[in-house]
Amino acid sequence: STWNTASARKGPGIVRPAPATGGEKPQTPALRADALSVPRGPVGLSGTEPVLGNPNAPYMVIEFADYACPHCAMAAKEVKELVKMYPEVQVRFRPFPLTSQCNPDMERDMGVERCLAAMSGKCAQRQGKFWEMSSLMFANQSNLTGPDLSFMAGQIELDVPAWEACMGDPAIAADVQADALAGSMAGLAGTPTFFLKGTHGDRWVEVHEGVGGIVAAVSAHMTGQAMPEPGPPHDQH
Repeated sequence: STWNTASARKGPGIVRPAPATGGEKPQTPALRADALSVPRGPVGLSGTEPVLGNPNAPYMVIEFADYACPHCAMAAKEVKELVKMYPEVQVRFRPFPLTSQCNPDMERDMGVERCLAAMSGKCAQRQGKFWEMSSLMFANQSNLTGPDLSFMAGQIELDVPAWEACMGDPAIAADVQADALAGSMAGLAGTPTFFLKGTHGDRWVEVHEGVGGIVAAVSAHMTGQAMPEPGPPHDQH
């Protein structure tokens, strides 16, 4: 199969559904019939994922992303806005580097920098600054070498020697491979990939319209609309 960065529709800023007036139901973004599907494989959590938003929020999103993927950088900004506008949504992040250097399912060597970035996020997480490091890396996708990442660690005021020691910890590299394996098990066909739980009971659904699709699904569920059954797993492209 060919791995690519899945395109995401860039919509307007994320907004809450308009409040109901005169007994009408709130207006919500349209949920496309093909926006949700059954995941291709089992979706799993390690329990150590960094969480954006309230970890007890009723709607849980898992995002798999690659730090050198342009669509992932775009989605990273939208995810922050999503959680700000919808405190009912939490987002958990798992890196999925699109390179054979640390992702056994990848056939092509797309550089070790994608692996280093994934490790860097985990080492920043150890110091409570995952999202700060993640944002910097997405904003500087062409500068993800070891020295670049070390400079970023200093910029967000990490304990750089501790961060560097962490980068040399084999457990961190193993964690990145475990995330990559989890993505492969779930049947990822590209990045970013989003899975959502909370709209269909305890079942995970894959969202194919990016963050806009998450907004549409959550809005529909929150306002009592009948939720369509997720379609069959999408073919890999």
